[in-house]
Amino acid sequence: MAMSLPLTPQDLQQLLQPYQMQWQDSSSWPQFPVICQLFSDDQGLIMVLCRDDSLVDLHRLRKLTGRFLAAASPEQRQSFCAKLAMETLPAFPEIHSLPTLVDRRLLEWSNWTFCVARHQWVTARQPNQLLQQPAVNVLPFTDLLPEVTHDWDLQLQQDVPLINQAVSRFTAKRIQQRLDETLELPPLSQTARAILDLRNDPDADAVKLAAIIEADASLAAQVVGWAANAYFSAPGKVRSVQDAVVRVLGYELVMNLALGLSLGACVRPGLLHQRSMLQYWQQSMLMAAAMNGLNRLIPESYRPSYGLVYLTGLLHNFGHLILAEIFPPQFAALVPSIEANIHLEPNAIEQQMLGISREQIASALLANWHLPSEVITGIRFIRHPEYMGVHADYAQLAAVALKLLRFYGLVSGPVTAVEPSLFESLQIDPHRAEAFMQQFCAQAPEIEEAARLLVSK
Repeated sequence: MAMSLPLTPQDLQQLLQPYQMQWQDSSSWPQFPVICQLFSDDQGLIMVLCRDDSLVDLHRLRKLTGRFLAAASPEQRQSFCAKLAMETLPAFPEIHSLPTLVDRRLLEWSNWTFCVARHQWVTARQPNQLLQQPAVNVLPFTDLLPEVTHDWDLQLQQDVPLINQAVSRFTAKRIQQRLDETLELPPLSQTARAILDLRNDPDADAVKLAAIIEADASLAAQVVGWAANAYFSAPGKVRSVQDAVVRVLGYELVMNLALGLSLGACVRPGLLHQRSMLQYWQQSMLMAAAMNGLNRLIPESYRPSYGLVYLTGLLHNFGHLILAEIFPPQFAALVPSIEANIHLEPNAIEQQMLGISREQIASALLANWHLPSEVITGIRFIRHPEYMGVHADYAQLAAVALKLLRFYGLVSGPVTAVEPSLFESLQIDPHRAEAFMQQFCAQAPEIEEAARLLVSK
């Protein structure tokens, strides 16, 4: 049955009637969800369906189909959904009219649950109806991810040995030595060292901080440009670094912004092109701002340090840059796999392919650089908010911010609900958090634009 685009709710209901759909609200996160992904090559687009606990093996998918498939870009996905007037990729060929590949593991489930909008899921009671469509093929192209158990104390002790073990698996001895040097004798820039020293200076003030930043022309331009961004609504023109510190941003924010930027400059990941670096800094800036905003919702007597919270957000994805520098050949294969599995946490894919995660390697390096333990803990356990050790609140706040940014479509990654226990542990009212995020979404474009200025400096 031909349908005009975009589809109306009546069209959708008519098309899905044979599947005996049951609709449910996302406030109760469903079990056994089916993931819809869009892939492309020079022959066009295809839809891929798999389980949310499975890893798409891109090499196997290409071999089985005889096509050099890669995950569609975010722009392609957005454009495709916009044509159908849908918030998420539709699983059903009757809607999207694309060739569809179904992973064989899905046949183990009798009911298939799909996300159809930010707040809605549907369960198909007759998924065989989909398998009977002529454009659908069933192929075995995923691996089931192993379950991981955590011994937090042991995990902290073994991070550095695991990193060295991973390097020895994939690289020559000279690269092994290079990593050892990186972990033991970090190439910290003069600016980053000066800022770290200033953190421990009892006589530190805005004048000293401005002098350090002004000595680095690129960093000075970045700080002034950030302060002049519309997000801060600074009255008048920002004329100097000291003006940015005193009148607009404040001492603590500038110190941590400058430290984050200077640490990022210490790593030169040649495989990351300009667009990737833009995405990196946009997510970093969004995380830093979101974490600081959510931090204000915590009762004052329990509230973590604003400066350290901001720095945690700014460096939360720092390991991505380090992996690009230390594992160039593996990183080239890792990125397409992460893009092909946006339903999985990147660290799960990194563990599968490298034996370590970005959080492990970042926290080891930052510990060697003597950054505050609060920041290191927040980064190390951002994917494990169940961690309850010292400074767990930084990891929990980072986890909440990342989940909310994903839920509202501001950054990529698997969308999952924030566990009520996380809000409770941080003493954040979920309704206030939702109100904050709705306001934050309106400000996000200004933050992203400011990050664009940072990258272009």
